[in-house]
Amino acid sequence: MNIFEVAKTLESQTEAYYRKQSTQQYSDGVKGIFAMLADEEARHLQMVVDLEEELISEGLDNFRDGKCMTNALHMVSREHVFGGSVVSVYDFALELEKAGVEVYEKLMDEVYDANRIDLLSFLRNEEKRHIELLTNLMDMARKPEEWVESPEFSHIGEKY
Repeated sequence: MNIFEVAKTLESQTEAYYRKQSTQQYSDGVKGIFAMLADEEARHLQMVVDLEEELISEGLDNFRDGKCMTNALHMVSREHVFGGSVVSVYDFALELEKAGVEVYEKLMDEVYDANRIDLLSFLRNEEKRHIELLTNLMDMARKPEEWVESPEFSHIGEKY
């Protein structure tokens, strides 16, 4: 499996994961976010396919072995079963996006054309944007679980 195959597999699996999550029993807003992420992953997949086809048509088909992408390969093959917590869903999605960043950074070493490096940089930055979005969603979802009122600022027992 070469590095382009790893990238295509990761994008395809991430899209499928987001599509599945967009049909789960979350709020409409969360479903919409997962649907948007799935659409973006589908576009990323097409960009990777197009770039690979361009390189092959130019006779540049000796791509790096993708076995070095252990994190990405592990994420694609990992079984993901969650106990209903949206935080665990976001956490797994976050891991997928981090694997995507790793893949695009390795792919940038495969090409030497500035336009192609810009494309891969764009894709890497898209994955980083997804990481930021998912991190913010995780923070919001965790707030009710983590919030504890400090006794120092509590008004319990005070007469108003």
